[in-house]
Amino acid sequence: MNWKWKARIQRVCAGMPLIRESAYYSLQWAFGSVQDRSDPFPMLEACGQLVRILQDAGRPVADKRIMEVGTGRCVNMPLGLYLCGASSVITFDAHRYLKPYLLMAALDAFRGQKDRVIDTLRGTVDTSLLQERLEVLCSSTTSAELLRHAKIEYRAPSDAADSDLPDQSIDIQVSYTVFEHIPREVLRGILLETNRVLVPGGVTLHHIDTSDHFSHHD
Repeated sequence: MNWKWKARIQRVCAGMPLIRESAYYSLQWAFGSVQDRSDPFPMLEACGQLVRILQDAGRPVADKRIMEVGTGRCVNMPLGLYLCGASSVITFDAHRYLKPYLLMAALDAFRGQKDRVIDTLRGTVDTSLLQERLEVLCSSTTSAELLRHAKIEYRAPSDAADSDLPDQSIDIQVSYTVFEHIPREVLRGILLETNRVLVPGGVTLHHIDTSDHFSHHD
């Protein structure tokens, strides 16, 4: 879609506070990229990249407690982190965007392409553990059960700058194409909170996309 039209549509939706999110989501579904988000593999590949960066830094995710900033409409990043051995993932979002049917669409993709899941995350964790955890996910029958099996806690609406987590309760914090959307003063609060909740020697890893996002689709 031409970026000028997309900007106009976003401005119109922003002026409808009562139905802003539902209206924009419906338009995205009809004309935008929401349908693409039912495919978990792009984010699974991104997860593999982040996990490998952490491994190279001597910070494997196996058995680690992870905090994600910015969930979005699905939990493909937390699902990938679970498959890579994370002990738990707490994911925060300012708005409750999570769509259960997108979770189940991701699960259907996992069920139908197990070999691709294994290949995508190969080398990030012991293959036998990866296969075992994949089977656990594939046994889920509802989105709530999927979250429970993957040890994912979804908090939204919630403020990552005031997480209510105990001191030193997180080993790793991650985000993926989120920080570029957050104002500087809000980012400062998030990072101060991060400093409180991370264990000594804990680590953060944030993938920040500074490109013009409209250019991705125009």
